[in-house]
Amino acid sequence: MKRLSFPLLTAIFLAVSLVSSGAVFGQKKKTRDEMVIEDRDHLQNDQTWIYNDLEKARAAAKAAGKPMMIVFRCIP
Repeated sequence: MKRLSFPLLTAIFLAVSLVSSGAVFGQKKKTRDEMVIEDRDHLQNDQTWIYNDLEKARAAAKAAGKPMMIVFRCIP
């Protein structure tokens, strides 16, 4: 079996790198608002977090005997 030469291996490596980086950098970058709204939608449907209901969070913390962590965020 013949071994591949160094210049050929380098060319193959560069070609694969360029193709794969094009897939990553070619994607549309999300705006901050899109990311924050996506975050909000994810948190509202997540049962491990109590979102936007302070009284419910207080009751759950008291029942569990654990402290609360409150995060204040400005979400459009």
